[in-house]
Amino acid sequence: MAQSGNATDAAASVSQRVDNLPGPKKCTYRAIELTTGATACLIQEAEDADPYGRPSQSNLIVSLGVGRQQDPPDCRGLAELCAELTVLELNQNFLCQSILDDLTSYIIHLESFHLESFLEALCAGIRNPRFEEANIKSLLQSGRYKQSWPALEFLQRCSGNSSSAHPFYRLAQLTSAERTVESLEISELRKRLIEFHERYYSGNLLRIVAVDSRSLDTLESIIVTTFGGIPNRSAPKVDISSRELEDVKVKSGGIKIRGKSMNVDGIHLVFPLPDQSSLSSIAPDLYVKHLLRSKHVGSLEASLNLHGFSLNSARLMDFGQVGFDFFCISVQCNAENNQIEDENMAIKIVFRYLAMIRSVGPLNWLHNELRLTLQREFAPKGKLDESLEPMDPMINLLLHLASDDYSLATRLQRFSQRDALTARHLITEYSAQAIADFLTFLTPDRCIVYVSDIGWNSKPACNYQTPSGKLCCVPEGQQAEYSTEKLSPALLNLCSAPWPKQDCDLDREFKMPHSKPFMPSDISLRPRVSKAQLPGPRQLRIPPMPNSVSSNSRLWFRQDDRFQSDLAYISIDLIPPIECSPKNQIILEILVQLFSKALHKLKKQAAEVCMELSISRSSNGIQLCFSGYNEPLLKLITTALHQIADLKITKESVHKVGSKVLHLADESASKDEEVDQLACQLNLAGYSHMQQKLDGAVSMAYQSRI
Repeated sequence: MAQSGNATDAAASVSQRVDNLPGPKKCTYRAIELTTGATACLIQEAEDADPYGRPSQSNLIVSLGVGRQQDPPDCRGLAELCAELTVLELNQNFLCQSILDDLTSYIIHLESFHLESFLEALCAGIRNPRFEEANIKSLLQSGRYKQSWPALEFLQRCSGNSSSAHPFYRLAQLTSAERTVESLEISELRKRLIEFHERYYSGNLLRIVAVDSRSLDTLESIIVTTFGGIPNRSAPKVDISSRELEDVKVKSGGIKIRGKSMNVDGIHLVFPLPDQSSLSSIAPDLYVKHLLRSKHVGSLEASLNLHGFSLNSARLMDFGQVGFDFFCISVQCNAENNQIEDENMAIKIVFRYLAMIRSVGPLNWLHNELRLTLQREFAPKGKLDESLEPMDPMINLLLHLASDDYSLATRLQRFSQRDALTARHLITEYSAQAIADFLTFLTPDRCIVYVSDIGWNSKPACNYQTPSGKLCCVPEGQQAEYSTEKLSPALLNLCSAPWPKQDCDLDREFKMPHSKPFMPSDISLRPRVSKAQLPGPRQLRIPPMPNSVSSNSRLWFRQDDRFQSDLAYISIDLIPPIECSPKNQIILEILVQLFSKALHKLKKQAAEVCMELSISRSSNGIQLCFSGYNEPLLKLITTALHQIADLKITKESVHKVGSKVLHLADESASKDEEVDQLACQLNLAGYSHMQQKLDGAVSMAYQSRI
């Protein structure tokens, strides 16, 4: 496509295209960058027939890197007002819009055949907002452009150092030198809106995710045609250095900030952090979150429940791409009205548990467990909940992409387009040092605790209204109030002490989780490979076992290039050395029931690490099916075969499962003496000898690294 010298006047085209990106199953992916600087991740979702006959759906996230931080001090609220004017004429049933510190997001969910026309209208609004004075005046009067913040976020911002120039505080502290959009004349405000729009509404700040069942080429054409018209004005991004955290660090010990007459919905332990974006391939915060939310015996949640609390969340707080982060652990008191003693007990429990994690140190197997958990959540096997509201913007795939602590709009700004979907979902590295470094930030002397002066389940549940810094629960003309309390020296000393502390009863309540018996150590993704394969399965020769007759076992193998992980599927048919007869068929059915019961615990252990074990009747005998990661699969197979071989079949066990089977086959066969006779026959069926041969055959097959 011909290009002119001026990027703002030239028709956009694709300057870079990357296919075969990793992601959830049943989808194909492409990342593109336009000549305007805009980037997009395109997702072709497999179109399953809708059971209710509903039309195909499209989902989009549009993230524009402009937000409240770009507001001039004498015109607060400009970003919110400008964003509202871009969507003034759009159907709000298809759209959800929000503004953070440094981004504006448009979340779109609609039927696919409306997509092109809706995006054309959206892009027209982004390029040329309706800046008529009548529209501006109407929005100012209605207040529809204003955004709400939860009381916790407002309290966190407004209770900072009021003399600090830190932008995080500035948004909730309107000084006498600052003004809001309501204080300007309409003509002056219109001029400021045009200047703001021309500076920041630029293609180089535009990030898009589009999900549709149509082809990637079709999606690409739609995105280039619509969003390619937004020019690149080389707009600057918000740049807040992480060293600004010095303003929010607590240098003289932990403090507690108590909101007055507002409900912050719990006890919140907040820790300032450097920007965690560069650690997305390791995600040490997710490792700590995984441990904090574990439900094993001796867990944090178990201890909190024992003392009348519950763990609400442990996560990074999403303020956009602001150059720093906060990690927040939120606890709720189950009592009607919690007292200061209750708050301090919750603080003790959390910090003693963190002390144990630091003392034990990072564990590689636990990091692999986290990675498996994230992969399982990222690529679920089953259908999503049909009870979801139709306007939920994260229906289907986007629901899982947005399950991270960062919203998807934030992820698009924090990470490259290649990694926007997989960062923090598909962790690729383990670093004990990075996890240990992260834990050094979670100490009492760096913590700010936010609480209310009313019970967590009391009203009002307050929201902060931008841009003037007003809480809904505070009367007009008054400022929100809060108090600052230092944590007592005794509490700080206890929370800071090494673990275990001999005279601390809490330390005896905590235990680390146990390693899963079949946890793989290599769960890295492999790139998709497209190459010709031999048609159908191949039979592999199995060498005879030492000191035995030649093996009658047969091993069939087919290479599958569709997997992205080091996965395998193995099916084993146990063919019994007994003649085929109606009575022996009943024996096989009883064996299936007995084997299944004996392997029940093993099946649960396999499921914990995304492996599967099943047992059923086959045309020739009994079939065992195994699937999962290659490395622990051999251990799972041999363990299952050993348990089958070592199974002691008693008359009582046959009575429990055999009577029902026999009754279904022939009611006259359910007599006790016949069941006793079957129990003897089962123990003479020759499975131990057969198991030894199969065990050796499977071992040899793995040693040859099929």
